Amino acid sequence: MQQRVLPLLAVLADTAGTVVAAIPPLPKSPDANEASSEVPYPKRIVVPSFPPQARFGGVALLETEIDATGKVVATEVVRTSHAFDELSEDALREWTFHAGAFGGAPVTTRAYFLFSFRAPLT
Repeated sequence: MQQRVLPLLAVLADTAGTVVAAIPPLPKSPDANEASSEVPYPKRIVVPSFPPQARFGGVALLETEIDATGKVVATEVVRTSHAFDELSEDALREWTFHAGAFGGAPVTTRAYFLFSFRAPLT
């Protein structure tokens, strides 16, 4: 099965669980033979909650493998503000996607997700 690496998809969520943005960037390569013809995009989003032990906001950057059916099959924390990694991974595993395609056929893809957390106002 062919696998493509896609550029960063930023997902910003606030503490109320509102997704502020989910923005796939344009492919870097102008060569259509090298760029995915269709990037995966979320069909179902689960927003991670703000961890009760966290005192300040933070971020979690995750690398994710999405199979040809649109299911998240692997996640890995690339960089994180300590308290946010596990909640971000758990939420991302519940996402479902419209699968990425290359040459018209669904493919397994890798994408990067950035979750940003703002501390709740008390």
